[in-house]
Amino acid sequence: VDLSMHYSRLAANAGEHPWPHARGKVPGQYGITPLVSHLPGGRAANWTWQNPAGLLEDMVGGGPVIDNDKCLYLMTEDGLWKFSPSGELLWRYQTPGRSANEPFLTGDTLLSSTTEGNVFAVERHTGKELWVTNVAKNAGADAAYPAAFGGVFVVASSRWGASSETTPWGNTRIFGLAVGTGEKIWEYESETVLMDLTPLFPGDDSFVFMSQDGSVYRVGLLNGTLLWKGASNSSDSYSDGGAVIGPNGVVYTCSNIEQGFQGTPGVVRAFGLETGRLIWEHILRDPCCTFPAVGHVKGSDALAVVVAPGAWPKQGLDTGSVVALEAETGALLWQFNAEPYAPPLAAGDAERLAYQAAHPEVSKRLLCSLCLPAQWSAPVITGDGSVYVGRADGNLYVVHGALRGNEVGELAKDPVTGIHALVQSVGSAPMHGALAFADGILAYATCDSLYVWQTP
Repeated sequence: VDLSMHYSRLAANAGEHPWPHARGKVPGQYGITPLVSHLPGGRAANWTWQNPAGLLEDMVGGGPVIDNDKCLYLMTEDGLWKFSPSGELLWRYQTPGRSANEPFLTGDTLLSSTTEGNVFAVERHTGKELWVTNVAKNAGADAAYPAAFGGVFVVASSRWGASSETTPWGNTRIFGLAVGTGEKIWEYESETVLMDLTPLFPGDDSFVFMSQDGSVYRVGLLNGTLLWKGASNSSDSYSDGGAVIGPNGVVYTCSNIEQGFQGTPGVVRAFGLETGRLIWEHILRDPCCTFPAVGHVKGSDALAVVVAPGAWPKQGLDTGSVVALEAETGALLWQFNAEPYAPPLAAGDAERLAYQAAHPEVSKRLLCSLCLPAQWSAPVITGDGSVYVGRADGNLYVVHGALRGNEVGELAKDPVTGIHALVQSVGSAPMHGALAFADGILAYATCDSLYVWQTP
């Protein structure tokens, strides 16, 4: 499959925002960027940001989005923040409730929602509130990635009834709202729990999403009517990962056969976009708890699906890897095995617990006492075929194919597979939507900080 026309389309319109959503352009949320990045390149970020109240006083939801002025927008539980390309704080919007969601950027409007069941819109230049619509009495505190297409904003709310105050995750309903007015157009009641809901748009009047058991659904964008379901046949399984629609018209999912713990398998599945029919599945050694990316990677001419298998950080030794599969067949192209990670918590969470023990009012204010991310963020494939992905061990990985000669430099080499990666320490763990790219900019968010590298 030749992706040149897809990359050209993504970069063609200078008026489009370079990174409006956690998975890139909409439509076309392949988890790719046409940009070739040589960042971070082993050097420290040009600038970083933490909440001025204190590093552990706040929690970051998702990652940043970037507009065509190269300004960055970041959601935390303390509000929505706008930064200039050089890191100057331009405005802060006090959201109508707390949120772990990433904002979505369309035109001059930022959209997102809160755990109080409120959906809101903000003008990107001024931070002025445009509208707020309450759709439910509450919403899950999981990190979701809502998005809009065709004037309809698709977002999950209505918290799963079996969740608890200590684990307030999951939603049961999806809502479609008018981008311009906030008017509720429709609502869809899900038969299964929705974790980290990420609507995917084929470019017509429908959208696709994955539920926590790895099933995929296609729903009408204008009326919320179910068009088809692609069942996972793992109804009692759990993953907070998600799906992506490839440029070849195939839906790829990253989910589990069991509950996602160390020692249990994950699975990548391919479903036909038109019918929801299962095309292939590839069983993984480790759980699959993040999102795929679909593009060209180093080491292969074939269109690839990239996933990052690994259990949630728990007691014990957690294995993790970055895996590239052939998109048409599911055959293994290459695999990078990271060094096993011995938690017992994700990087930064032990410090968070200690801080909250000394400042109990903080734990009462935050949605969750811990960040508790999946082991890996969602991977992003750049224009030269490199794979960027963050990990709960506090490192940012830039994974390459089988390199030779001067390209290798100081990269870490998997002694089993021969695949190389830059492994750079950042310090704390990321959520799924941690990464964002613009020309000359790499932005990376962890649960407590934003890091921005710029081309010198």
